[in-house]
Amino acid sequence: MKEFHVQIVEPEGKVFDGSVNALSVMTTEGRIGILAGHTDLFAPLGIGELKLSFADGERRAACSGGFLSVSGGEVSIVAVSLEFSEDIDLERAKKARERAERAIAEKKDRAAVDAAKIKLARALTRISVAEKRK
Repeated sequence: MKEFHVQIVEPEGKVFDGSVNALSVMTTEGRIGILAGHTDLFAPLGIGELKLSFADGERRAACSGGFLSVSGGEVSIVAVSLEFSEDIDLERAKKARERAERAIAEKKDRAAVDAAKIKLARALTRISVAEKRK
């Protein structure tokens, strides 16, 4: 499979810069896959798993939004936050899920519930990605 270049940055700096065989990521419109030669594209990212595929395996990460750009055969991702599976603290993610679920159950006000739903989605993504590393 032909490779292409991917660069991923978040506010703290560059988190990945290299060649991959395939990329799968969640946009706000749904999951998309990118291979070498993909048409130019700009898309907002949603909360979900990002997967980089290589000839010898894959690397998964929890992505919490941002933007993706495909231009001239290269992919650039600016992520709000991105954690590779090996960096996720599974117990911390489970505690975040519990806090978000409690906040939703309390139903204080719409804004609080909406914020808790976003936190829940992030926690569930982190848990799912971390559990796949086993």
